[in-house]
Amino acid sequence: MSIGKIGEFKIASDNWRLYVERLEQYFLCNNIKAELQVPTLVTVIGAECYELLVNLCTPDKPTSKTFAELTTILEKHLQPKPSVLAERYKFRHRKQGDSESMSNYVAVLKRMSKTCDFGAWLEESLRDQFVCGIHSETIRQRLFAEDKLDFTKAFNLAVSMEAAEKDAAMVEGSRKPASDGTSAAASCQAISASSSRRRSEAARGAWQPRGAERGASAGRGARASGWQAAASAGKRRDTHCNACGGTHGTETCRFTRYVCKVCNKQGHLQRVCPLMVDTHSVDVMNMASQRETYSENSDMSDEVIIIHVNNLRAEDYKPIFMKIIVQGIDLDMECDTGSAISCVSKKVYEQLFSQLILEDSNVRLRYYTGELVKPVGVVKPLVKYKDRQEYLEMYVIENAKSILIGRQWLAELNIPIPTPCRPRSVNSTEVNDNEFNLAHFSSRFCDVFADGLGRFTGGRVSIHLREGARPVFLRARPLAYALRAPVERALEQLVRDGVLTPVDRSDWATPI
Repeated sequence: MSIGKIGEFKIASDNWRLYVERLEQYFLCNNIKAELQVPTLVTVIGAECYELLVNLCTPDKPTSKTFAELTTILEKHLQPKPSVLAERYKFRHRKQGDSESMSNYVAVLKRMSKTCDFGAWLEESLRDQFVCGIHSETIRQRLFAEDKLDFTKAFNLAVSMEAAEKDAAMVEGSRKPASDGTSAAASCQAISASSSRRRSEAARGAWQPRGAERGASAGRGARASGWQAAASAGKRRDTHCNACGGTHGTETCRFTRYVCKVCNKQGHLQRVCPLMVDTHSVDVMNMASQRETYSENSDMSDEVIIIHVNNLRAEDYKPIFMKIIVQGIDLDMECDTGSAISCVSKKVYEQLFSQLILEDSNVRLRYYTGELVKPVGVVKPLVKYKDRQEYLEMYVIENAKSILIGRQWLAELNIPIPTPCRPRSVNSTEVNDNEFNLAHFSSRFCDVFADGLGRFTGGRVSIHLREGARPVFLRARPLAYALRAPVERALEQLVRDGVLTPVDRSDWATPI
């Protein structure tokens, strides 16, 4: 009697690799010999899968191949190997869903990592994507605070925090029973007494018949029913915008492109920033007055939209060099106030200062990027600047690119820190108007100031092709009817300017 049962393979829904793994375990449990594995496979896979296998093996028969060959043929057809880059792209963009648990999220990440070929980086990749992809910002910040965090530790800590949040919410809900679902949802926030009284008055007024008096006293407002206030608050919260605090959906709010001045994060304004509003105590009337002051339809806002602009040109701000006499040699040294020591390269030391004894140094230097470097040694030359001279330490670095003068030399030699010069704009010139005649200048270089395009006259231009290159002729792209006339006018203008020349035929063609 056989142990277990293997059902038919469903091409539309089943996973072939998992099916083969089950089949191999079935062979082990029932001691099926190697010569019987192919007949067993043909028997259990079903008529549809067997027909596919016959077509893939044509002109050979499936019975003429081994079990491993048959499973490989079907695997290549049913589950071809995907692109590693594409699978890693999907893995890096997988985030935890709003209603997805930590365990389900981890299971999905592990399943997706099978086709990513991470190798030795699997644990780190799972940890990084798990921490960065979880939905709860509180749990993520807690994981960021952990030192030497591995995947197992991150998962266990996140699961325990998730369970603690659910237990706390359940306990809080049991302490505050509600008459309906709306009131239960409204009990999550604690309101100050004055705010509660005002909200009760507003709720009571909202349920009065048309024409009834709404200006009630504070005492009457405080006695308004709690479920009416909760219902009114729940209704406002359903249409609350997380970007500006207005009474519309967040998806349609134009302030989602703005950057908060408090937390420097995109997606909301300063007045609704989580760092400005305590999650456990909210003054509803104060927020309402702010919404009236800053209407979602108003263009007045102290926020800024993200605009990536960078006009800095590094070549305009060149290094500052100073002439220092070191051991009787004039050196142009680059001023670096970010460096405590002065240094030269080993090559410069061997060329200019080899007569000085190179002593060992226990100093360890750290680059801006955090890398540590050990100097080859240190020498003490005689350094002169104007009327001051001192024997100062100069470090020798193996692969240094510059000769630097640091803060020690600046202080010992009493050298004032030079001020960088602001580069002058390339578009501005200082010319005496009495010495410059624009009419004469433009007439002298009339070709430069003429309308239209210029023409290269520096020689004949040739295009070099690879040996054996064949002409490529591509058809023109179809144009929308509304664009045909503008394109024709543009082509005619290029012909008039001498850029293009009409031809009857050509071996080469590419779409414009």
